Amino acid sequence: MGRRYLGSSAPQFDGFPRVRRFRESDAPRLTAIYRAAVQERAKDDYSAQQIAAWLSVIPSAQDFAVKYGDGRLALVAEDGAGQAVGFTDLEKDGHIDFLYLHPDWAGQGLAARLIATLESEARCHGLPRIFAEASETALPFFLRQGFRCLARRELRLGAVEIHNYSVEKRLVHGWSNRLRACFRRGRNEGSTS
Repeated sequence: MGRRYLGSSAPQFDGFPRVRRFRESDAPRLTAIYRAAVQERAKDDYSAQQIAAWLSVIPSAQDFAVKYGDGRLALVAEDGAGQAVGFTDLEKDGHIDFLYLHPDWAGQGLAARLIATLESEARCHGLPRIFAEASETALPFFLRQGFRCLARRELRLGAVEIHNYSVEKRLVHGWSNRLRACFRRGRNEGSTS
């Protein structure tokens, strides 16, 4: 049985992850990726107390299965062995709820590839923008991808104060850009192995 991959016309076997749609069997691994990313990547930007509070709200595998079954675009990057190494999503209004990579894959262009795939899908659907709440750790990445910071948000997780940033990227639409994005998406979704 073939698999559908996004972001390339054919599966890649050079060790660089393939991007595909979420499957319910991915859910336990997404929880583990989320946990590892927060524990390893956020420690330079948040206190131990803030990280513990953040870890207390990690979605369970069941939470991911329910959330990713609601019609949003949910993508998983998998390595050559078929193991999930990162994930993201795009809600129907252009909101990116999650963008997490296993720490071993950080800094290798995978997050940029996931965002580019989401952006292409958003353009295809005529969305005027994509937007997210970015952690202190993720903010520089989003800015490099052309997002702009709208505001710093002060939050409470239980009794712990923590912050993140509202970011957005306005999407310029022209028929040629929209058609090109849809054509690429259709071509890529149709490839199987």
